[in-house]
Amino acid sequence: MTDDGSGTESMLPQAKAAARSLEEITGIHHERYSCCVNSCLTFTGAYVDLTACPLCDEPRFDSRQQPRKTFDFIPVIHRLRLQYADPERAIELKSYRRRLEMDEWSDGLRDYWDGDLHREHKAQGFFADEHDIAFALSTDGLDLFKVGQFQVWPLLLVNLNLDPIVRVKKCNLIQCGIIPGPRSPKDIHSFLRPLMNEFKNQEIGGVPNVYDASTDSTFTLRFYLTLVCADLPAMAKLMGISGHNSLQYCRFCECEGVFSKHTYCPLQSPHDWSKEPFDYDPADLPLRTDDGYREAANTNLRYPQALDPDPPAKPPYGVSQYSSLYELATIDFPRSFPNDIMHVVFENVVPKLYKWWTGAFLKKKDDMNVESEIYVEENDKIVLDKENKNIWKIIGQNMSSSRSTIPTSYGRPLRDIAFYNKSFKAEEWCS
Repeated sequence: MTDDGSGTESMLPQAKAAARSLEEITGIHHERYSCCVNSCLTFTGAYVDLTACPLCDEPRFDSRQQPRKTFDFIPVIHRLRLQYADPERAIELKSYRRRLEMDEWSDGLRDYWDGDLHREHKAQGFFADEHDIAFALSTDGLDLFKVGQFQVWPLLLVNLNLDPIVRVKKCNLIQCGIIPGPRSPKDIHSFLRPLMNEFKNQEIGGVPNVYDASTDSTFTLRFYLTLVCADLPAMAKLMGISGHNSLQYCRFCECEGVFSKHTYCPLQSPHDWSKEPFDYDPADLPLRTDDGYREAANTNLRYPQALDPDPPAKPPYGVSQYSSLYELATIDFPRSFPNDIMHVVFENVVPKLYKWWTGAFLKKKDDMNVESEIYVEENDKIVLDKENKNIWKIIGQNMSSSRSTIPTSYGRPLRDIAFYNKSFKAEEWCS
């Protein structure tokens, strides 16, 4: 115990001893890397020998030559070993994938295991063993506090061998690390470097002598990163592309945007278009390819982002930064970076539909090219008439009054959509 009776000094050695014992039992450990105090990057790969951040010039070490900030990475292998050492879990890791691969399904896609990408992976020699695991990487910025800006980026792996009903539950997610704040990383791939190295190291040889408790036998474990999930800004960081606000806005097709105060994405050239006219068929767009991405990266990206003395002003093919994901044989640009239903539908399409239904989508009368009885002109703007505004107030009141009758197992309680729609989360738009 310390002099003030807090017990801090005596508990710290006990906590360290407990951590060491837990590591010896499970094999789970963490690797610590020094990173920029502003979280621009971590000193791995090409930055490993630097003594200051090349992006903000902040020193790497303090006066005692200790790192000013650190990033902890937790390897994946030992946690997979523990899961296969549990007989019930081992069966679960093998059964869902086996069921989908053996089922002759032809009515659309149910999961990654139904898709052309997985079939191509198998043709390339991956997933030859029933124990092999497919992962999806997910990351995004997370504000820790409601007041002020302090954003961290969790790095999560989603196990695609598990049924979709359970794979995204907290207990089944594998956290590999948390990129520290206060701001978002400028070179996220320096933080991903330890994870990419782990995937690369076992991609060929695998991890031998892993115990399968369900069959009382050993096998060689292989696990592959096949999909990457994120919103558009995070996806641009992960893919190393210029992003959805640039002229080369789409990661899937080669269509270019039109700039007028901000970037528009028309399929036909505007009426006053002075350049070469265009008319894209939405069912037959000029698609980007994995070869095209990799050729652009190999041709134009000679240095890591922070060390490039002459970064391209207009990145060819939209490729502006080297992505460490190019190093994985199971990652296909852009097919491994799908749109996800949360961001595309529940945080994009549905809120826009609500704006349309409530008269907040079109701002000016000139934008309205159809006759409608529910919209009226008010100060040169298109708005709902009073009767339909009252309908939405009633809908919101009914939603709010239903809260006490809906089980909490159904998810987030409904809020008054007319009053709270600007702060609705994806789960609420889904409901």
